[in-house]
Amino acid sequence: MRPDTRGSKKGDQLIAFFLVIFLSEHLDEQFIFLMGVFSV
Repeated sequence: MRPDTRGSKKGDQLIAFFLVIFLSEHLDEQFIFLMGVFSV
């Protein structure tokens, strides 16, 4: 199968999503908010 850039980008967003959820327990809400705005 050929590497799909669109698919890899989707994967990165999914990883970032889980990272935000995981880190949300350890980081300030402000940082999570900034990360959310940055990801969008």
